[in-house]
Amino acid sequence: MASPQRQLEVLIVDGDPLALRALTRALQGDEGLKVVATALDVDTALAAAAELQPDVAIVDAWLRGAGGPEVVASIHRIAPKLAILVLSPQEDDELALQVLRRGAAGFLPKEIGADVLPRVVHAIARGEAVLTRTLTTKLVERLREIPMPGPGLRPVRSALSSREWEVLDLLVAGRGTREIADELGLSPETVRSHVKRLLRKLGAHSRAEAVEQARALLRSDIEPGDAGDSSELEGTGAT
Repeated sequence: MASPQRQLEVLIVDGDPLALRALTRALQGDEGLKVVATALDVDTALAAAAELQPDVAIVDAWLRGAGGPEVVASIHRIAPKLAILVLSPQEDDELALQVLRRGAAGFLPKEIGADVLPRVVHAIARGEAVLTRTLTTKLVERLREIPMPGPGLRPVRSALSSREWEVLDLLVAGRGTREIADELGLSPETVRSHVKRLLRKLGAHSRAEAVEQARALLRSDIEPGDAGDSSELEGTGAT
């Protein structure tokens, strides 16, 4: 006879006792899952994660006295193999990106259906990332903003993303907002946002000034932002 499949052990962390009970009930109907501990606060959650080393932790994004990213980072340090699913009472793309950077494997709205939650827990435990379609789109957009190494007419040192360079190239070519949007498959509003960011990074006050700086950068490999305040440069979490 085949040996019975081991149950996945789950830790649930939520500051609301009612939410703890609801989440526990949602998992109890799945024979492959076992809630081994619940926690109302961070200290209890960390102690349970360290002692029990469960497979999955379901964590409220807004625990009292601690932010979601800090809680996720602390749990991840204690139990690095534990898969963490963060549930948030409201959509917050920046919070989602922060908890994912700190070790979470999923970020979903708290109103997730009780029938869906067990499937999500199994997916997280298998190593899958579980995100909403909207957040997945945001992550793809952020990925496109990451500067890509490779040949081309780009300064070696550049704070501009690849997309911002594409927009700047078209500005240098004399294109307007609508033309840039059509050529890159973007909305005019998105183009304006890219222009605003690249102007800030270059320390330029107009598109014409940005074009001149771009030509200078390509000639001399000056880092964007040297003419402006370095504190204005975007980090990886900026929008």
